[in-house]
Amino acid sequence: LVLACALAAALLLPAAARALTFDQAIDRLVAQGYPQRIVRQLNSYGTSALGMRMGATSADNAAAEFIAAEMERLGMANVRLEKVAVDQWEWRGASVTVGGRELTATSFGGVPPTPFGGVTGELVYAGLGSAPEFDALGDVSGKVAIVDFASDYFWLNLPGLEARLRGARAVIMTYNPLFPYYYGIAADALGTNDGSYDADACPMVYVCQRDGDWLKDMVKAGATSATVVNDVLYKSADDGAFGYNVYGEVPGSLKNGELVVYGV
Repeated sequence: LVLACALAAALLLPAAARALTFDQAIDRLVAQGYPQRIVRQLNSYGTSALGMRMGATSADNAAAEFIAAEMERLGMANVRLEKVAVDQWEWRGASVTVGGRELTATSFGGVPPTPFGGVTGELVYAGLGSAPEFDALGDVSGKVAIVDFASDYFWLNLPGLEARLRGARAVIMTYNPLFPYYYGIAADALGTNDGSYDADACPMVYVCQRDGDWLKDMVKAGATSATVVNDVLYKSADDGAFGYNVYGEVPGSLKNGELVVYGV
């Protein structure tokens, strides 16, 4: 998107400035802080204090309107917002609270919300979240399972479904040093991505490696309960949720009907 706006801005420079080469025009825009301004503005749109701007959310639709306004300001022709039916998953925050200590958490696209006030249950550690590991724990009904993210073996929805099958109330996913491809940049790194999640799987949140290790230590120390909150506003496309594609055009200089179409 930033590149597209910078390219359009370069193409639409006044005639005097078009004596610059294309690369020089781009360099001038960078020196003037234009791409940086666009990035800062787009990063300001989020549905939570941590950001998050999924399709069809209020933040993403506001970003689309900003992009359209910027295209028009640059002088693009036929700027338009194309309405697209898409499920709305508006994430507003997540947490895990144990013994009065509240841990900041994230979640994954499509994960269902917890009820208002969250869900509370005894913490258990389920390893990678496989069926044999849940078997070894015995009855986990009403409990909250900590699971290490084994990205090469199970995608996120599978431990969530396994936990739901056993009657667990929620899953706390955390970093797994054996599979460092996700969120391994630092011990306090949080993350999110597509969940490919099932609506009837357990609510799932993610805590960083540092906090996940602390929770597992609490389990080793004895019976501990945790309250998990995943605050999500969900609305399906069938119920009217929608997002936008944004289009703008730069007519060709030969006046023969050719044009460049930018789509975001």
